[in-house]
Amino acid sequence: MIYQFLSDADIHALIREEFKNGMTTPGSSGESPETFIRKAEAAAIRQIKNKLRDRYNVNSIFAIPKPWSAETPYVSQDRCSHADRFYITSQNTVAQEPTTQNAPWIEDDPRDAYLVTICTDLMLYHLHARHNPRMISEFRILRKDDAIAWLDQVMAGHENPDLPLLKESAPEDLPYGFDSKPRSHYY
Repeated sequence: MIYQFLSDADIHALIREEFKNGMTTPGSSGESPETFIRKAEAAAIRQIKNKLRDRYNVNSIFAIPKPWSAETPYVSQDRCSHADRFYITSQNTVAQEPTTQNAPWIEDDPRDAYLVTICTDLMLYHLHARHNPRMISEFRILRKDDAIAWLDQVMAGHENPDLPLLKESAPEDLPYGFDSKPRSHYY
C-alpha cells in the first residue's frame, strides 16, 4: 500500500484513474509516481493535523490497522488491513485471510468517512498543484477551500466531529470559600 492513510478506493471515489495517472507522471525530477502521491498525501495529513492537534488525538485519528499477516494470531475485535480494505474479526483466528469465504472477518473501516474525503480533497489539490499550478480547476480549488474552511470551523469549536479527543489532565482541586477575611462590609 503506497498510502499512509488513504487508499486507491478513496482516491478513485473522487477522481478517475486516468486523471490521477496524468498528475503523477514522472517529471524532470525523475521521482516515481508513488513518491508524488506520498508527498501529496503527507502534505494533506500535515494540514489536517495542524488544524486538529489542539483538540483531537491526531495520532489516533491517522492510525490505521496493520496489514493482515498469516503468522499473526488475532483475537476477537482485532483489526487489520488487507487489499485496501479494513476488517475486524468476530472471533479468534490465525492464518485465515479476511477475503476467504466464511472467514470470521467483517469489513469495517475505522476511519472517519468525512475526514477521508477532506484528506483526499487536499491530496488531490496538491497533486494538481504539482502537475500544473496555473491550470488547477475551479472545482478542485473549491473542494480544497471547503476542506480548509471545515477544518477551521473544527479548530474554532463550531464543528464537533466524532473524533478521539485529547486526554485532558485531571483538574487540580479547586479551592472553595474565602482565603482571607473580608476587609470591609462592602463586598
